[in-house]
Amino acid sequence: MLYGNRTEEFEDLVLKENETGDLVLEPVIHQTKVFEKVFLDLQDDEMEFSNEQFKNLYYKIIETLNQNPNFLQRSL
Repeated sequence: MLYGNRTEEFEDLVLKENETGDLVLEPVIHQTKVFEKVFLDLQDDEMEFSNEQFKNLYYKIIETLNQNPNFLQRSL
């Protein structure tokens, strides 16, 4: 919540084929908002909260951050 609206650099490892045809992990650095990184990583991992209250809170936070990128610590 404290850093969700900040833009930071993140490094992801991507499988790429090198000149000999072998698959290697190559680092890719990109800038994105912290909340977007968390959201996309959870989607990639197909994670979902099992606790209904956490699930509702998570979707409310993502919706709020998408609608207002300058969202800081407002009451949900």
